[in-house]
Amino acid sequence: MVSDPPWQPTLIYPARGTATAWEPTCEPAPNALRRLIGPTRAAILHALQAPHTGADLARTLEVTPSAISQHIAVLRDAGLIATHRDGRHVIVQRTQLGDHLCRS
Repeated sequence: MVSDPPWQPTLIYPARGTATAWEPTCEPAPNALRRLIGPTRAAILHALQAPHTGADLARTLEVTPSAISQHIAVLRDAGLIATHRDGRHVIVQRTQLGDHLCRS
């Protein structure tokens, strides 16, 4: 308690609950990535443990090539994957951010 002049009487106490404020509260749910970005995009990210072509992804995930292309564009714009052309094929691979998201 602070009561010495020129201060008004003041009661000081520590804030409650700050000891664990920066600790994680729980493990992420196993399906959190699927719920966050959708099942197809999550499946694409998980399938990219090694680089693949868009056609390989479409065949593996049983999704049309045009749908894979649209999902790849969204994931690339979000910085989760990178693409480069090799002749007639587009090679898709996860970025460091994509790797981190898949590990979470």
